[in-house]
Amino acid sequence: NGFAEEKMESLRSVGYTALTNGTTDFTSELPSTLSPPRSGTYLVSTQSANVKKIVLTLTYTVQGQLQTFNYTSYIGRTGIGQ
Repeated sequence: NGFAEEKMESLRSVGYTALTNGTTDFTSELPSTLSPPRSGTYLVSTQSANVKKIVLTLTYTVQGQLQTFNYTSYIGRTGIGQ
């Protein structure tokens, strides 16, 4: 999903110190091309003193079935890692 990749890249480019732990809803940012009902959230959590984990979740309808897609990435205090 191109939108998920772009969103993840934008979060990773913010940097380690700017990412706040917790869940953020970004449903209002989802493109109208994703069939409703649709939702988007991401969860930031600290994995260690130098690594944060980002789990991005998209839910939308595909061929009449509600589907959920999860994307995970990690960002280190000193740079980006996947």
